[in-house]
Amino acid sequence: MVYKIGTLSELNKLPSMDEKIRERISENLEILDDNYGSDRDIDKNNGGYVLYAEPGTKDTEILSWFDYEEYVPEYVDHIDSEPEYCCSLYLISDDYGIVIFTALADTPKEITDEIQG
Repeated sequence: MVYKIGTLSELNKLPSMDEKIRERISENLEILDDNYGSDRDIDKNNGGYVLYAEPGTKDTEILSWFDYEEYVPEYVDHIDSEPEYCCSLYLISDDYGIVIFTALADTPKEITDEIQG
């Protein structure tokens, strides 16, 4: 299952997960709230949103939310959590980004090859 959230106040919509992942998601949402406001329309206003994919999520389900294949990730990072996760940032415009959190085992190889060392 994929969860789409845009503000820190929506963090409670996410299921239970490793604290390292929740912390990284929280950091991204805090940046969006601080820079673009917590009352913005995440689909129409500047800023963007976070997609969290539970372990076992198929790429087709993620693609139904956001076609990441159309973009090159600006940044990809490994999260040493249980299970291990990958965080990918896609800049759609100067003021709109989408951050995708996927279990490392479910992340396409072309994305994991980009993990920052």
